[in-house]
Amino acid sequence: WEPDSAVIRSARMDGSKVNTLVSRLSTWPTDITIDYQNGRVVWVDARDKLVVSSKLDGTDIKYIFGSPRISYPLAIAVWYGSTYWADLHMSAVKVAEGTNAFDTFDGGDQRGQHH
Repeated sequence: WEPDSAVIRSARMDGSKVNTLVSRLSTWPTDITIDYQNGRVVWVDARDKLVVSSKLDGTDIKYIFGSPRISYPLAIAVWYGSTYWADLHMSAVKVAEGTNAFDTFDGGDQRGQHH
């Protein structure tokens, strides 16, 4: 996509009722998920190295956290209050408790260990 042309849209499962939630993103959103517990849409941005969220209706956009904790995010998931993302340049799946980037740790330190 071209700069300022990326958008986040919602639709029914049959493709009807398309609604633009977030328009004119100047970023490169690479993945998106729903934080059902908090009623928010969460996405990762590869160009600006950010985790961003909004309410389900596209309002209340928040920049949750970003570099240096994030290098090149590809995928995002939210599970029981924790945010997980896959980072291509760090070759790791990272996690932050809630939205506090300072709680981030690299699970890659345990590679090859079985629990």
